[in-house]
Amino acid sequence: MERLMLVTDRRATAGRALVDTVLAAVAGGVRMVQLREKDLPDGPFLALACDLLDRLPGGVVLLLNGRPALAARLGTGLHLPEGAALPRRLPRPWGRAVHSAAAAAAEVSRPRFSRPDYLVAGTVFPTASKPSAAAVGTGGLRRIVGAADGLPVFAIGGMGPGRVREAVAAGAHGVAVRSAVLAAPDPAEAAARLLEEIAEVAPAE
Repeated sequence: MERLMLVTDRRATAGRALVDTVLAAVAGGVRMVQLREKDLPDGPFLALACDLLDRLPGGVVLLLNGRPALAARLGTGLHLPEGAALPRRLPRPWGRAVHSAAAAAAEVSRPRFSRPDYLVAGTVFPTASKPSAAAVGTGGLRRIVGAADGLPVFAIGGMGPGRVREAVAAGAHGVAVRSAVLAAPDPAEAAARLLEEIAEVAPAE
């Protein structure tokens, strides 16, 4: 599984069009994109997802956040918030946000056919995008990874140069980022730099 997940936020692109910014990040090596945009109604969200699907190159995984019906309709992956009910049909890949080792353990205790393909753990470090969220730190991340029973865990929250290395060293498979890439002057360069940092500490596959 890829090690860098880009989480979209159309308000964090320094005034650039979201799809263009995502494509720039893909040019820098991003191969997994989570379309978040939670405030958009289904219609505009669907249009945005279709635009991305039309323009993303082959091999890039698109995940829709919290929209199981649209994911099934478009044949994309799905990302679910912690506590969200499982849809009747689970697309692949699909993953879940978790904030504690207990939540991670609950996910891996599911029957194998309904286990997620990955977990996103956080908030790991303080972040301006969620100022009220309590950061679990690398200690909390280690506990989540330990409870995940081998599922790939992506660390989220405050991920940027330096912090990425800490997260992967604490056991994360990879990281999920937003403004560190979307708001960068050069999203392609920012993505490539983070991937290099991950490669420095990630175990060889």
